Amino acid sequence: MDTRNFVNIRVGTRIKDRRSAQGMTVEALAETIGTDVGEVRHWEDGRVRVPTKYLIALAAALKVSPMYFFHDAPISMPPVAGRIDVNRQCDDFTSAESIDSLSLLRFFLMIKDEVARQEVIKFAQALANNESGVLN
Repeated sequence: MDTRNFVNIRVGTRIKDRRSAQGMTVEALAETIGTDVGEVRHWEDGRVRVPTKYLIALAAALKVSPMYFFHDAPISMPPVAGRIDVNRQCDDFTSAESIDSLSLLRFFLMIKDEVARQEVIKFAQALANNESGVLN
């Protein structure tokens, strides 16, 4: 049974593609960021989630922004039943919740107007606080 999750596969594919485009070997990348070859291979095939400290190091080594690894992730995923408990650890989120969260963050960060950003935050809070999840 394949236990890899969508986000791990997506990030791993982007790492491998960028590394290959740079003409860098797995060995060179592992040495550059201070880890072993096996770990990089696990990340590239999506078997293991990349720890944040390595995601940042990978971005620097591959000369990209950390958001590069999440670029073009699909924004349309199946709906998630129920509410999301914001107190859960990140590892507890489903793939759909993770992709939706990344998509929302990506679009939010594209909003340059600070007033508009604050209005989006207020709108999201109002939706989250409304029992039905729908504003009238």
